[in-house]
Amino acid sequence: MNSEATFYGVLLGVEVTTFSIIAAASFVYLQVIYGQFSYRYARLLLGHWSLIVCIIMGVLTLVFTTSFFLSNSFPNIRTPFVKLQRPIEPLNWPTTLITTFFITLICFGIYIIRNFSILTPGGLAKKYLRKLRDERILYHLAGRYELLEPDAFIFSAGPLGLMNLSELIGEELSEGEINKRNFIKKEYEEHLEDNQKKYELLMKTAKKQPDYLTPVRALALRQILNLDEGALQQILAEIELVADSGFAYAISHRSEGWNTTYRMEENLLEELSELYNRLFEGCIQSKFEAGLISIIESSLRLVFSATQSNRSINPKPLLLFWRNAAETIIGSFRSTFFSIMKAFDSYGMKCIETDNGATEELFRGMGWIGSRLLERLGLEEKPRMFNPDYSNEFDEYFEILLGFSSAYDNQYPSMYPLLYFDAVQITIGKLVTLPNANNDYRIEEILYDCANVFASFMRKAAKVGNGKGAELAAMRLHETLDEYRANNLEKSASQVVALIVQSAFKVNKYQESLGRQHFGSEPLTDRLVNWFISDPDRDTVKAQIFECFIRSNYSHEGIWKFVKSLGVRMDTNFNLMFDENTGEDYAEDDPRRR
Repeated sequence: MNSEATFYGVLLGVEVTTFSIIAAASFVYLQVIYGQFSYRYARLLLGHWSLIVCIIMGVLTLVFTTSFFLSNSFPNIRTPFVKLQRPIEPLNWPTTLITTFFITLICFGIYIIRNFSILTPGGLAKKYLRKLRDERILYHLAGRYELLEPDAFIFSAGPLGLMNLSELIGEELSEGEINKRNFIKKEYEEHLEDNQKKYELLMKTAKKQPDYLTPVRALALRQILNLDEGALQQILAEIELVADSGFAYAISHRSEGWNTTYRMEENLLEELSELYNRLFEGCIQSKFEAGLISIIESSLRLVFSATQSNRSINPKPLLLFWRNAAETIIGSFRSTFFSIMKAFDSYGMKCIETDNGATEELFRGMGWIGSRLLERLGLEEKPRMFNPDYSNEFDEYFEILLGFSSAYDNQYPSMYPLLYFDAVQITIGKLVTLPNANNDYRIEEILYDCANVFASFMRKAAKVGNGKGAELAAMRLHETLDEYRANNLEKSASQVVALIVQSAFKVNKYQESLGRQHFGSEPLTDRLVNWFISDPDRDTVKAQIFECFIRSNYSHEGIWKFVKSLGVRMDTNFNLMFDENTGEDYAEDDPRRR
């Protein structure tokens, strides 16, 4: 065997060995993908340019090396590739083959480096999800939700619509108006035709798009089965990046008249909410509480991402996910329930601050959770000895519910917290029906705190001149009194009467600034006074009026006048120095002063 044949033989052996290693490495990568997804997603791996170049260069190098080895080892064998050797000097072919072999190795090295991350936990999710950060997922959503056709109502409004209306009512049009009408009509028709073509192209493209989140869901569920918290967190982080890119794309196209992103951001939230729900169910089945908490934390970050000031997307689907998740795990995963409540708390404060339209859904969810919580678990009977380190689901829920009261009182007393008050009222409605509501000191404390939510906001709202808010709170307070009495909770009812009396004293200071009444014909102070004057528990009312007067420390000149007017109406002087019939102060020498 000559030296040239020996060279090609050695090179062929090295190439076969090297390409075997390349094939084995590629097979390992494919097995990784199959273990997480299936072979149909192998395009994620095999489509990389470095592997394509590596395969092409490797096959050509191997074919030419084999041909030259056979031609030099067996002179009688003539392969077609030997003809290529004649126009070129013999030494150029070994150099060329060695060069292409090294290029193959370099491409394989790039391929290994670029794809080595898929062997790490969550690495495959990162590689796959990065491919979603473009408009393909938005096209998929457009097809799934069948967006309304653009400009379908274009002829029902605007100048053209007004002109058609003029014709219908018999008004004659001038020649100039007719020409103007025809010009506008032509312009609208061209615009509509152009947009219709774009829309048809969009829907045609959208129907071809698969559900890109399907393999991601499968991958995340596999990590849940493996109880791999780290990998699950990485996958969730990548999902958040995809969502963030989707939001940014949709928002940037909001200004287009026909754009493909009409309601796209909301639809994307629907998709992600469904994905979170599936993963949450998987964690419950696997009893994987760390995964449950990770999912809730991820969804909270996504809510804040959606509601950035430059986006202002209503995160209703994710709020519904929190509500349903909390209801599902009542009594089973306490730490996760706490995480959900903290999510409501964190986003709720931002909700109130920005008043972005999601407040209604948030407090509706809070009311629902509180109701279901008391239905299933009731109120746990705890020792009277206080333990600051222990809290149950209702403790956590109620603490956060009351926390919103402080926010409204101290930061937003000018608002109208209708839905928040509804959530509190729902909680009251469930508490008063508990079997031991009449003799449980904790229920009494909670019921008082709930009633005080209304009384406290009434005073703060009155102080800043928020008449609507103050009246709403007064109505809720009186409804609470009726609720307690209907369930024979006399002690709690007496406490509400005391709150009404105290509120009347506070509101009386600001009655002039409240202006006209919104829900009744009488001033708010008069309404409160009429309520407690007509109350059958007159002893409590009298005692509270006396106590409120003493606490006022005579700091407001209207207080004394207010108390005397109450005394005349109730036929009592509350043991103070005035005549209950006339309302006049006792004279200095009046023996009744003794």
